[in-house]
Amino acid sequence: MTRFFGFLLVLSVAVSPALAADLKRFSGTPVEASAEGYSLTVNGRDYTIADLENDFFLYETTMETSWGPSGVFAGPKFVDVLTHAKSCACGPLVAKAAADNYAVEIPPWPDGAADALIATRLNGKPLPLDEFGPFWLIWPSMNDAVKAGDEDHAAYWIWSLVEISELR
Repeated sequence: MTRFFGFLLVLSVAVSPALAADLKRFSGTPVEASAEGYSLTVNGRDYTIADLENDFFLYETTMETSWGPSGVFAGPKFVDVLTHAKSCACGPLVAKAAADNYAVEIPPWPDGAADALIATRLNGKPLPLDEFGPFWLIWPSMNDAVKAGDEDHAAYWIWSLVEISELR
């Protein structure tokens, strides 16, 4: 546990202001229940949209992505959900998408991890399943590099996200 909190301290000191995304607290109303029946599993713990929107602080950022969707994205911070799921994120993580079984290994705390979001909304509305939802792991601090062709970081933007687990 001490290692984890030490890591968080290092993470908070190491995040460069130049890399910080323009995040602000979400001002909308979280959903009350998850009618869709979808959930995100993080280290064996399931989170519905309602869980993510009611149990965590939500943040929003405005951006245009390389994949088309643009506007105000909102959701909890990736690091907050990992912490809640008791992930130390000391080693690589594997994030998986549903529809195409896409999976990517994310190294421990890449640039931009401090303000990555698990987006559940775009322009105030829940992300539909057929439009990158219901959960999309977005990295606002990486957006400019990805739009400029950085394919390594583009791989971390996982839509239709269903699972995040630590490799042990």
